[in-house]
Amino acid sequence: MTKERTTSQYFHEYFSEWIEVYKQGAVRPVTYQKYLLTLRRLTELATDLKLCELDKRRYQILLNN
Repeated sequence: MTKERTTSQYFHEYFSEWIEVYKQGAVRPVTYQKYLLTLRRLTELATDLKLCELDKRRYQILLNN
């Protein structure tokens, strides 16, 4: 992943790619569905959050929500 892509990519897009690369086919179908539900909720909560803007505080706020 290039630095330019890291600074411009949205967190929910990164999470979506992460699920596809690391979890699809590696976990049970029910677990994979839970990842997809998390992605849907993350997209609702952090539509405009870029990966470069993610820090401990913002991550904790997402978890709390």
